[in-house]
Amino acid sequence: MKLTGKIFWGKQSRWQLIVATGGFWIGLFITLLSIQFYLDIRQITKRSEDEKNYIIVNKTVNMANMFDKTISMFTEAQLDSLQGQPFVKDMGLFRTNTFNIYADVSEQMGLAFDLYMESVPTRFLDTIPASFEWDSTDNFVPVLVASDFLRIYNFSLAMSQKHMPQLSPLTIQLIPIKIKISGNGSSRILTAKVVGFTDRIPSVLVPEDFLLWANEKYGNGPAPQPTRVILQIDDPANERIKEYLTAKNYDTNADDLRLGGMANTLQIISAISGSIGGMFVFLSFAIFLMNFQLIISRAKVEIGILLDLGYRPSELAKTLNKQFMFILLGCAATVLATLAALVAALHSLLNSYGFETGGTVSWIIPMAAIALVLLLQAFIYLGIKAGIKR
Repeated sequence: MKLTGKIFWGKQSRWQLIVATGGFWIGLFITLLSIQFYLDIRQITKRSEDEKNYIIVNKTVNMANMFDKTISMFTEAQLDSLQGQPFVKDMGLFRTNTFNIYADVSEQMGLAFDLYMESVPTRFLDTIPASFEWDSTDNFVPVLVASDFLRIYNFSLAMSQKHMPQLSPLTIQLIPIKIKISGNGSSRILTAKVVGFTDRIPSVLVPEDFLLWANEKYGNGPAPQPTRVILQIDDPANERIKEYLTAKNYDTNADDLRLGGMANTLQIISAISGSIGGMFVFLSFAIFLMNFQLIISRAKVEIGILLDLGYRPSELAKTLNKQFMFILLGCAATVLATLAALVAALHSLLNSYGFETGGTVSWIIPMAAIALVLLLQAFIYLGIKAGIKR
């Protein structure tokens, strides 16, 4: 082993090997980082996929709405057209109260106020507590509140009013709310409680069965056409969605569409960086193979002597190949260690911005590193063996 090593390496420039090794290290690092980056993006987008696949649509409000609120309502033809769009997978209608609601929490917080309620089909909710159901014999009404509403109360209203305490989600769910519903010549006192929070729908939601019953019994006139709809869409980055909404003068939360486009953009960036890393790996393959050919060419006379002494070409190829295996394994080990440290740092940074990642290197990464090392090793072995035979 030592003799053949001296024969092969005695006349070689170390700088050529260093350049080839450095190129392989950089290429392997960029390739594995791109794979990890892609997997993390997929994990983030998968966790929030449902949120980004739902948008709430309403008509744009202008001066005419001040004089005629029915302009904001969707007609049956408009609803059919919206539901028939190829990017719409499902559609749900917002129902709202047509009766009066007066909420009283004066005993607990010194507050009493008019309230509104809405409902959507249960399949569109992002959270469905077990108690979020209602029967006509119940005097209790479960309520879902938008998480943003609680934040607005805690950090705007409560902070500006000394007598108003801040409330945790658990605390607010313990407060009974006395509500009086009235209309159509009658009224009823009920007890309501917040039973959960929704991040998807900015509203005060009650079970649809309750709202249908209350509108029928206490409603001041027939139920109006919906003014908002919730859509399950195929891809938030689909430009046809924005074009259709603009053409119809409809409005939605633009951030929902932008976030979907951002996820697609990040995936494209990761694919491009992966391609660049792959090019580095390919170039390092070529540099390694050229180095081996040069090593064999410079040691041609010595190789001939070794073959005359009884060494087989496969033995010489294995000897040289084994030495390069240590180099490649060293590269892979340091790349994985560096990547693990970088992923941990990025995990901490992304978590601070609200993006949840695994925080560890995926099992796919070491498998990909081993595959690349074995692939390069196979090319090296075949190249060395062919060069020695010549």
